[in-house]
Amino acid sequence: VLQIDSHPARVGSDWESRLEERIGQITRPPIQEGPVAFMIYRRMHLPENRRIELTPFRRLKDRISTRGVDAALMEAVGLEYDLPAATELARPRWWRRLLQRIKRTSDRDKVIGQTPRQIYEGTKAWIEGAEEHVSDLPTERLRDLVREHPGELAHCVGLAAREAAEQNWKEAIDSYTRAIRFATDCATLYGRRGSIYLASDNHQAALADYNQAIALAPFESSFFYRRSQIFSGLGAWDQAIGDLDIAIKLAPREPAFLIPLAQLRLQTGRYQQAIDDLSRLLRLDPNCGPAHAMLGWIYQQPEMQDLNLAIENLSRSLGLMPDEASTRIQRSLAYASQNKLELALVDCQTVLRADPESAAAHGVHGRILQMRGEFSEAIEACTQ
Repeated sequence: VLQIDSHPARVGSDWESRLEERIGQITRPPIQEGPVAFMIYRRMHLPENRRIELTPFRRLKDRISTRGVDAALMEAVGLEYDLPAATELARPRWWRRLLQRIKRTSDRDKVIGQTPRQIYEGTKAWIEGAEEHVSDLPTERLRDLVREHPGELAHCVGLAAREAAEQNWKEAIDSYTRAIRFATDCATLYGRRGSIYLASDNHQAALADYNQAIALAPFESSFFYRRSQIFSGLGAWDQAIGDLDIAIKLAPREPAFLIPLAQLRLQTGRYQQAIDDLSRLLRLDPNCGPAHAMLGWIYQQPEMQDLNLAIENLSRSLGLMPDEASTRIQRSLAYASQNKLELALVDCQTVLRADPESAAAHGVHGRILQMRGEFSEAIEACTQ
């Protein structure tokens, strides 16, 4: 050990390079077999009634459960556990401090415990960490690791995320299913697998997974949001709206949930409720272009018609999303309804310059030309 105090001159001017050299000579212990691994394991595993059913070092579980954590830690650094009492003082002081810290941590957990929400957040963080840990490994290497160590949850989770990112839906589902066998009470894993089922259009399987995820973690708003998407795809509008209402109550400052809720209101003809939802969203995020666009569309409908408000919102949306062709066509229609044909024509031509094959733009262009009395040109535009 290189001794360094507050006066570096006492150890020579090259003390930094010497220190780096000494540190470089330290052998990195194998993570899976080392004391740090066991510390993490013990820190994550609480008393039986509050246990996180994740075992990141699963193949060491039997050693811990049968011989105890002290024995497992001693074996991890190549020391015999059943040493004579006379040799107790020969144990390194750092090792005794490590054992004491683990025991204190375990005792503190037993007293304090954790709420279901804390356990869920900790588990989710561990899964994200496991994915990051293997992010640099090639997919084939990850597959090899899963075959070599089929009980290693970290590898299963990492491979599942990789297969999902590469849109290998079946392989991703298989990997998450394997992980769930090791962690049957992990809501995050059910949610992850449910999202893959949803992406692969297996709505029934996705619904079963999100039902299970919600049963395990009823405080997680994203699960209700995802389940609402499933209900929406099945045409179960009321159930979808109910789930979004719950998601918004759980995350009242999350604007992303309000757009699909407003869309569902429109699907069921509840225009005023949709306006209320979008107005609430704009209080949270005044620069949400899609919300302004939806309001512009609503105010063009016969039940809620207010063309000035429609144009105002559509213009705000285009200020935020100037390349959104559908919004520009909607404003063109609103201008035409007010007989502001030149403004309507400008919007239509802007879309056609960007996309000469826009059928909607040609159709609206034909309508505007008809209103101007240019019938031959209108017929040509509509034919186009």
